[in-house]
Amino acid sequence: FEKYIGRVKVVPGDYRNLKITTPEDLAIARTILDSLGKE
Repeated sequence: FEKYIGRVKVVPGDYRNLKITTPEDLAIARTILDSLGKE
């Protein structure tokens, strides 16, 4: 990756910031959204 794009950086972020690409990702997103409604 670095060969084509450049150095890769890791930055602080929120674990709830996720890309949904699989059914499992969708289940995780639903769980997160459900928990936000209970706060």
